[in-house]
Amino acid sequence: MSEQQFHIYEMNETTDWWMATSPEQARRDYLAEIDLPEDEAISEGCPRQLTESELDEKRFIGEVRNANGQLEDVNRSFREERDRLVSLEPKSQFFASTEY
Repeated sequence: MSEQQFHIYEMNETTDWWMATSPEQARRDYLAEIDLPEDEAISEGCPRQLTESELDEKRFIGEVRNANGQLEDVNRSFREERDRLVSLEPKSQFFASTEY
């Protein structure tokens, strides 16, 4: 069985990002998670897969649960956070937002 490749998708004018294996999966699962019509939730041209350089440039800053279940403050690249999430729970899921 081959390992699925997870990507980070920009969903709307750089306020929400979703982790998924394809843009179709990102769109479907994102819309199932939020309570907005598609034309309000997803910007034109999205979902857009982040480039390799964007994964290194964008910063994930916030609180996450560590392996012991305790909250810890983090400041790391989107690539580092994506890799952490994939190692813990490889599934399509909310990744980050500038709104929370």
